[in-house]
Amino acid sequence: MDGTRIGGQHLRQSLRRAVYRLRPAPVWQSIDRADILMLTATYGNGHIQATRALVDAMGELRPEVRTATVDFFDLVNPVFNAATRLAYIYSVRKAPILWRGFYERTARIEPDSFWQQRLYHLGESSVRRLVTASGAGVVVSTHPTPGGVVAELVHDGKLRRSTFAVTVITDYILHSQWVHPATSLYLVPCQEVADDLVVRGIPASRIAVTGIPLRKGFAKLPDRETARSRWGLEEDLPAVVVMIGAYGMMRGAVEACQRLAFLREPLQLLVVAGYDQQLARALSAELAGSSHPVRVLGFVENVPELMVASDVLVTKAGGLTVSEALAVGTATVIYSPIPGQEEGNAAYLRRHGAAEVAPNPPALERVVASLLKDPAHRRSLGERARSLGRPQAALDAATRVLEHVPA
Repeated sequence: MDGTRIGGQHLRQSLRRAVYRLRPAPVWQSIDRADILMLTATYGNGHIQATRALVDAMGELRPEVRTATVDFFDLVNPVFNAATRLAYIYSVRKAPILWRGFYERTARIEPDSFWQQRLYHLGESSVRRLVTASGAGVVVSTHPTPGGVVAELVHDGKLRRSTFAVTVITDYILHSQWVHPATSLYLVPCQEVADDLVVRGIPASRIAVTGIPLRKGFAKLPDRETARSRWGLEEDLPAVVVMIGAYGMMRGAVEACQRLAFLREPLQLLVVAGYDQQLARALSAELAGSSHPVRVLGFVENVPELMVASDVLVTKAGGLTVSEALAVGTATVIYSPIPGQEEGNAAYLRRHGAAEVAPNPPALERVVASLLKDPAHRRSLGERARSLGRPQAALDAATRVLEHVPA
């Protein structure tokens, strides 16, 4: 058994709810007035978390500013949204080569091509009505598709020319779908992505390197002793934390955790299975024979504290999770990165000496065992990670957005 079935279980429930929904009222008919409209997507948890972090930071800086958040693909079609999310998870888990092909082909689409123009006009009437109904002068997109749609609407004069279109790039690699020449401002995770945007013709004046917005807890971290105490960890035993992802999308998760649970090196193991209750039960059963202290957890909110408490973090390479690990400065092992964006994120960390990468369970076993034996290497990885981290990213990004909201 692996994590696919939650990727399935959770999204199948969403699909059923959407299919039986009786002609829901259009979002723009019930939208509150807002100064800033946030367009996001639920393909993974990163886009949502970045959106929430940015909204919270803007509220902290200027409480009077009104925001409204909408799932772009739900706006287009709730059934389409649930079905494509399910297809995305299954393709990543069961057919990664097909996902790689899709990622690479969409990166080669020319801006004026038929298919790119179709993407630019996806749900355009709904977006236009939504922006008009909300009265928002600033539209922030944390997913590339709505970012392109909004920019195209501005370019075509279908939204007010004064509409300020912001795109928050949530990966450490630039895919062409993020790029539209009419985007007013790009908020990017690192200088390398900023440089790639300039190469693609975007003026540097429209790019700000803020980092990916992170929840408030990453800006003020607890000390290690406090964090370990709250998680009930033994102080003199290295803690390995495995974060499988909110929807159980880590390939080979059960075998990977088995290999860690039965390492000969002393350790205590915490596995975060996210929303996938079925995967959590399977892991609990498979790891029960370990001689090490092992705990399997569901979805956790206090991720900053958990990362601080860890000696080795094993995780996927989603842009948000990578940013969190960098902000904490923990020794990180990227396990089995998804082809495309996650491979790009993992490559960024490797280039800067901020993480190790293990493509499969045997490699993971070797890398983690080596790190457990070598505290100096763990410290080196953590220091290099911390030098890249941007724990204040949400406040920095919020400041740049709020500059375009009248006082």
